[in-house]
Amino acid sequence: MLWYEFKKELSCLDDWLRSAEKIAASPNSSHVLYVTAKEELQKYENLRTEARIRLTQLDGLTQRSRTLVGLFRGAMGARLMEMMKDCGQRWDQLSNTVDTVCRRLKHFVCQREDFERQREEMAVWLADMDLRLTEVEHFSGKDTCSKMHQLQGFQEAVGESAGRLNDLLQHGEELIQRSEPADAQAIENQLQELLLHCTRVFQGLGHLHTRLLSMRLVFEEDWALCAPDSGCPSESMLEDECFIDRSMAPQSQSCLPQSSQDHLVLEWDPSVDIGGSISHDGTDSSSFSAAAGVPYTDEPAKYPQRRRVYMSPVDSQPDNAAVSIKQPSIKKSLENAAPPQMPVPGKAMAPDWSM
Repeated sequence: MLWYEFKKELSCLDDWLRSAEKIAASPNSSHVLYVTAKEELQKYENLRTEARIRLTQLDGLTQRSRTLVGLFRGAMGARLMEMMKDCGQRWDQLSNTVDTVCRRLKHFVCQREDFERQREEMAVWLADMDLRLTEVEHFSGKDTCSKMHQLQGFQEAVGESAGRLNDLLQHGEELIQRSEPADAQAIENQLQELLLHCTRVFQGLGHLHTRLLSMRLVFEEDWALCAPDSGCPSESMLEDECFIDRSMAPQSQSCLPQSSQDHLVLEWDPSVDIGGSISHDGTDSSSFSAAAGVPYTDEPAKYPQRRRVYMSPVDSQPDNAAVSIKQPSIKKSLENAAPPQMPVPGKAMAPDWSM
């Protein structure tokens, strides 16, 4: 009974070893497509798992053979030992072959999978960058200075990802050289699509940066909102513009025509309001002009600032001052006036200055 069971299990193990050896003898692990390599890897991994299960069966048969060798001495015992030794050697050789094929296929598949993973990560990063650029350009309500700081962060992220992109391109070129024509064409198409996506996103970043720099009105608004030395590129431009405006202001003010200033003086001349009935003595004329706040001078353009101060209605008050000084002059003219005379026929009547 023990011998019968031993022979039956040994026969099953021998059949499995033969089929496994047949599979391992013709591995499809070189010059193969990526899809085929994945299928082959899956098949050989299953075979390796089954070989480990058969190892337990082989260990059990080895223990039974030792018992049977004690029962069957001579040629039968030597034959049993030879059979078990052959099964063990065949299993070791099969296991080594399967491990070698699995290792080769796994290296090829892992390289392609690593390339696909890096490509997908780069594509996701580009899509996220494109979305953030669109948000900053069209849906963000921030000022231009904040947008410029965000673009600076985007540029730093692009610089950090440039190394990954170069590694990915180099990896893809190596795969193209080692892969079959169909796989090489697929990898090349994927790289071209990724490069087009990169170009589109990087150009969008550059165009947005250029557009923000060219928005003069937005920069003027930023100058009012941003703190000094905030690092905004628009501040230096606005400082130059403000400096130019301040330097141009005194020049434009000094270029005012002299006739317009004299015209302002003539409009505030109180002698027109007083009239010609007052004595035209030089002393009275000068006193009236001084009372009105307009100094009498032959060089009206020499002191433009003083003239503007005198012409101010708060300081000069020409009407009240003219009235207060006009009364003594009128009394003086009345005291010196001659008494009225009766008109003589045939003579011209002298003008009555008392009226």
